[in-house]
Amino acid sequence: MNRTFAHRPVLLLRTMVVLVLLYTSSAVSQELLPEVDTESMVPAVEKLIEAGRQALRAGDIEAAARAYSEALRLQPKTPEALYQMAIYYFRKQDYVRGFELIRKAIEVAPNNPFPRLALAKGLGEVGDFEAAIAQYQQILDMLDPDSRPAQAAALEMNLLKFRLATRDRDREQLQEIGDLLVSRYSNNPSVLELVANVYVRAGFYNQARDIYFSLLNMMPDNPQIEFYLGDLYEAMRDPEKAVIHYERAMDKGQGTPLEQSAHIRAAILKAILLLQQGEKDLAQQHFLEVLELDENNVIANMNAAAYFHEQRDFESARQAYQRVIERQPDNLEAHYRLAIVSLDMGDSVNGVRHLDYVLARAPDSPIGQAAQDTMGRVQQRFDVEVIRQVIADEQMLAQQLREDPDDPEALTAMGDVLLRQQRREQALEYFERAMQAAPNYGAAFVKAGRAYDEARQHAKAKEAYQRALALLSDDDKAAQIRERLVVVSGNLYLDDKEFEKAEENFQQAYQILRAKEDVDDVDLAEVLWGLAMSNAQQGDLEEAATWYEELIAVVPGHLGARINAAFVYEQLEEEEKASAHYNAVRLADNAPPAMRQRAEDRLDYIRRQTNGFSYIVGYVMGFDDNLNSARSNKFFEYRSDLFASAIYRYKLRKGMKLSVTVSPSYSIYHRAEFDFFNFTVSPDLLFEKWGYDWTVGMSRNSQSSVLRPEQSSTVTDTFSADASWLTDDKVGYRVGLDYRGFGSTQNPFFDANTYNLGLSANFAGPDNSFLSYGYSLTVNNNKNPLGSDYAYTGHGLNGRIDKRIDERLTGYISGRLGLNLYKNADSSTNFQRQRRTFSLGFGTGLTFRIDSWVSFFTSYNFTTQYANLPVGVILTEQQSAEVPERVRQSSSVGSFVRHSISVGIRMNF
Repeated sequence: MNRTFAHRPVLLLRTMVVLVLLYTSSAVSQELLPEVDTESMVPAVEKLIEAGRQALRAGDIEAAARAYSEALRLQPKTPEALYQMAIYYFRKQDYVRGFELIRKAIEVAPNNPFPRLALAKGLGEVGDFEAAIAQYQQILDMLDPDSRPAQAAALEMNLLKFRLATRDRDREQLQEIGDLLVSRYSNNPSVLELVANVYVRAGFYNQARDIYFSLLNMMPDNPQIEFYLGDLYEAMRDPEKAVIHYERAMDKGQGTPLEQSAHIRAAILKAILLLQQGEKDLAQQHFLEVLELDENNVIANMNAAAYFHEQRDFESARQAYQRVIERQPDNLEAHYRLAIVSLDMGDSVNGVRHLDYVLARAPDSPIGQAAQDTMGRVQQRFDVEVIRQVIADEQMLAQQLREDPDDPEALTAMGDVLLRQQRREQALEYFERAMQAAPNYGAAFVKAGRAYDEARQHAKAKEAYQRALALLSDDDKAAQIRERLVVVSGNLYLDDKEFEKAEENFQQAYQILRAKEDVDDVDLAEVLWGLAMSNAQQGDLEEAATWYEELIAVVPGHLGARINAAFVYEQLEEEEKASAHYNAVRLADNAPPAMRQRAEDRLDYIRRQTNGFSYIVGYVMGFDDNLNSARSNKFFEYRSDLFASAIYRYKLRKGMKLSVTVSPSYSIYHRAEFDFFNFTVSPDLLFEKWGYDWTVGMSRNSQSSVLRPEQSSTVTDTFSADASWLTDDKVGYRVGLDYRGFGSTQNPFFDANTYNLGLSANFAGPDNSFLSYGYSLTVNNNKNPLGSDYAYTGHGLNGRIDKRIDERLTGYISGRLGLNLYKNADSSTNFQRQRRTFSLGFGTGLTFRIDSWVSFFTSYNFTTQYANLPVGVILTEQQSAEVPERVRQSSSVGSFVRHSISVGIRMNF
């Protein structure tokens, strides 16, 4: 914030308005203008003076000036007209004419203090402090010391003395007068604020702090004082206290410009404190927060750019340094750092441009020496004189375009020069101007097509190339354009997801290139990339892998090809080849951090999938409003679940894996005071056969109570087999059949055999979504006649949509319908009628992934069921005593409505 007590026209104008109002007051005029002879005044002048007064009262300054000016023309020595016109010119900051008129007013009415007040004020504003102070002293000699004008003059004189001491850097005089102002005007916030602000600039921090706190006692809700205190503590190198006061200024100044200023100051200080603690990532968040409020903030841009550069986000770093230079064109550090970023981006032209800027202005400074060292390294790699010629060409073309903005040749040449500097967006602007200025100038369309091509704006590139072909007469150039048009069309088909047509174009381009003796590796790499991508998207993974390998042979450092090839090999279950490519990415010096991390994660995943262990540990808290699934007498319950899994996978051969999962879990129902310990062992065999992916396995689950050992324990054995496949239109299908045998040690009438047949389909949806739906048929047969009520045939429909919201957050919604037709007459009707139930369910949930190891999740489920029969008591007294009283009639066979919510954490190792 600018604290300088310098030339402030606004303050002058406010003072002049006060002087005008005092002067035109009838009481003051009668008291202080004894020399004015109104009887000798020309009547027309008297009318003009009155008109001027009325215009001033109405706020019409220009009308008043016209009236007073006419009065002076008729009677040049009219005091009030001289005075008012002087004030008018002061307001216009025309001090020469203002001083001339006010001095004439003083000559005409030497005993009138108001012209002298205006003169003193004007002299002070133009910096002639000594003359102004002398005028104020004369005014004080003329006035009653207790009068308001005298007190105002005394204050202005002391303030001018304070300003004089500030200008002369007379610290002793500054403190003496400042202390006098504080003691004499201790109830005047404006004076105290002024003195405190000057004290801060002078380094009198303790005195300034005392004044600010005094002001804060007078105005406890004033955000400006809190801001001043933040600024003060920042000057005192106490950033923690500065942040406290800036945040208070934000709270007190909500909805004002000061809130934003305080927010920026606080965020910058927090970021600097975090940098001192080595927390670069957290500091960057605060700098970006500042840039959202003020995108041109120099401190935030410089620090954010340094972070971006360190993260190899060169374009973001370049933009941040450019914003600094736009605000501070002579910021040499920004120029030097921008030169380094440009060189790292491969933009040697701008690198040399900014290095030359630094060397031309400060060659002997530390940053100049650094620029000289960098320039020496650049000269070892590039012909700097050629680069400087490019810069000179740009300047020459800019001059030509100033003279003729629509010159198509100059516009095209400028675009070409900019394109050589990697300034593609600006280059495109010039090419587009050239095409508009000369629709038949073929060179502009050729250059524009190339620029659009490099920018991957394939539709515009194709349009420009087609127009160029219509204009070109050179057969060789036309042939080159046709070759590029084939490639661009292939890329355009890729963009539009027409992968078969894309492959056709890239095959044509490949044949053209292979027929040449001298092939540009860049052009060949683009075609090979297109062939690999189009085949992969069509599901021809072996062909895609072949093209990726050829691309890598041409460009060994093509990390995108390596990461894609590795993923293809994973799908082909050629883990060794996938690992080789992932490892190459992991070891590459130029690999972006995110890509390197992905490669490391996939390597770890492959290791665990082929011969290794993975582990899952989690905890869930659940809330259920109807645990016993009752129509009435609902029982609210909350439960805790601790679960874990250890999974061992072993690759037997290609296309065949063995998996063994051991899963213990413990659940406790807090209100009902019962628990379950589950232990499940599941061996599975996964293999490919007859074009299908098969999973065949079994599992055994045992369940018992820790708190109530006498409670019935159960064992469930499951045998399952399912097959899945993917169609040409990218729809996945799965058919599964399983058998489940359930047995209870103490309640054998629940023993049952259950068969389930399921069919499901899944496919990718729009906007990172995934859709699935399915049907299931269930047949349940009870082994014990006492449990015959529970034998049924069930039909179910289900659907689910999963959505990736961002990189960390995913969500889903699901729905289900169920119809159960019970086979036997129900005991609740004395075995006269059969039971039927119809259920409807809805679920939704979110998962937030902290990293690849830890995630949080939450879900909500709603279920409603209609049954044609009520629930009967089916347990004997002895049996019911063995289970908790509250869930004695817990059953899924009646009508009920149920809501449940769960939250939890899952960790993968």
